[in-house]
Amino acid sequence: MYIMERILQFTRKNSVEIAALVLSFALFGQVFFSSLANVLSLDNRSVMLAFRLCLMLINDCYILFFFFQKKFFSIAIKSWIIVIVVFWTLYTIRLFCDVFLAKVNLSVPLWELLAWGLGSSLVSGVAACLFAPFINLGRVLYKAIEFGVALLGISVICFALNPGFEQGGFYLDHLNAITAANAGCSLVLLSLSSLIVRDYYLNPYSYSKYVSFLGIAIGSFIVIFSATRGAILAMIIISLFGIWSAKGSSSSRFSFSAPSLLTAFSFGILVVFVLSSSDLLLDKILTSRLWDTVFTRIEFWKVCLSEFLTSPLYGVGFNIQSSLGSLEIEQGIYFPHNYIFESLAIGGLLLTLPLLTCFLIPITKIFGFKRMNFLHLSLSFLASQVIIYSMHNGHLGEYPAFWLILGLVAGRES
Repeated sequence: MYIMERILQFTRKNSVEIAALVLSFALFGQVFFSSLANVLSLDNRSVMLAFRLCLMLINDCYILFFFFQKKFFSIAIKSWIIVIVVFWTLYTIRLFCDVFLAKVNLSVPLWELLAWGLGSSLVSGVAACLFAPFINLGRVLYKAIEFGVALLGISVICFALNPGFEQGGFYLDHLNAITAANAGCSLVLLSLSSLIVRDYYLNPYSYSKYVSFLGIAIGSFIVIFSATRGAILAMIIISLFGIWSAKGSSSSRFSFSAPSLLTAFSFGILVVFVLSSSDLLLDKILTSRLWDTVFTRIEFWKVCLSEFLTSPLYGVGFNIQSSLGSLEIEQGIYFPHNYIFESLAIGGLLLTLPLLTCFLIPITKIFGFKRMNFLHLSLSFLASQVIIYSMHNGHLGEYPAFWLILGLVAGRES
């Protein structure tokens, strides 16, 4: 009993730091542990499975905490939690029906789809939505910048040791360049938010802007060196829009002062260095590969739309995996790199309507924010990033941060 009381006291006293560490691992942990595993010559896939299992257990424990505190049912009536549970329930029912009744041959193992969907995405979204009303969420997000600088900074050092920058792109075994780019982009957007909102009453957490400058430098390097055009464009568009929107806001004290100009100049040098070092990025930009990915995605979406039209209400199920795989446009791709098209093909309108609601509730919350303080601006930036990502990359359960960020926005009061 005494030990449990001490643990509870420690948790309450350090609640901000613990929450920020968990959030940081959710956003940046995959890059950090993959880089560490690579340097230590560990099996990265095993490390990633253990890492995702730990995050799932932490989220599960947090959800159970609400049950024991008898708070869950007063909060769980939130529409977003109902919708996400409905979506993943329908997804799972369709998956089981296809596998055990229709005998569909999956291109991805059943356990992986369940682990990604229920184990990572669903619990992350629900836990985030329950955590969103936390009064110190803004402080948690700022602490996440500090932890992010440490985690991704160490990752860059590990990458420099093995395999080295001569590889020409930031990727490892079982660490996709897109995953690394999204982690870097999240750090850039969080750091930029703390620089844009300098008013103390709207951002009392910004202890040192140099931490934010460092976050932008490290995050930008990873994004650009990952040679992922979508993440690069998302980072640039969201950043420019945020700065432009803040210029006329009384809450912003962001100005192009001498330190800001120095930072911009240093960033320019960094971009030139990375571009000249990344053969992969130069190949993507300066050759026909620039359009290859675009045309491939469009072909995937056309197939999904065609399959959806054959069964608009229920979709064609997980047969879509073999349909996409048979195209042989891109090896090992069994999903269309678009959440909405994937949902339409798998479960038709029945599955897609809850998914669209999962999008719309956070989007309406963002437009309903009354004050654009650091918390609201950073959540808006991150939500924009994950929504853009969901339109051209990944599959429904692959990127838990998508559901986590939308859950934080949906659960937050305006």
